[in-house]
Amino acid sequence: MSIQQSQNMEDFKLPLKWRLGTDLLSKMLLCEPKVIDLVAHSLGTDMSANNYTISPTEWADGIRSDIMYMPQTLTKSMSLILLEIQYNIDQEFMLKLIKYSSNAFNRYKILPIVLIVATNSFSTAVFK
Repeated sequence: MSIQQSQNMEDFKLPLKWRLGTDLLSKMLLCEPKVIDLVAHSLGTDMSANNYTISPTEWADGIRSDIMYMPQTLTKSMSLILLEIQYNIDQEFMLKLIKYSSNAFNRYKILPIVLIVATNSFSTAVFK
């Protein structure tokens, strides 16, 4: 590889905060209005286009979930959607997910629909 090719490769390196494993790119994509509508529609909600917004996901107990979509008009007939991007799905993650769902219920008095995007695999045969 020549010096010029090596320098050109340097131009394509992602900043540390955008590298794989940080979930930043996935979270940015999940915040796009078209993606929000696609996810909401795919999960069977009766909401029309552009009725969901991004909701804060830092909870009172200090933990933070990835993304939550909230209907612009919050009623018990409209579902919250909690999205988690996870490399490995294991028992510890599932327990965290229960906490996230409980926190959402405590804040909004509505149980969320939960969507997990597994980027690698399940960690044990129990989940397969």
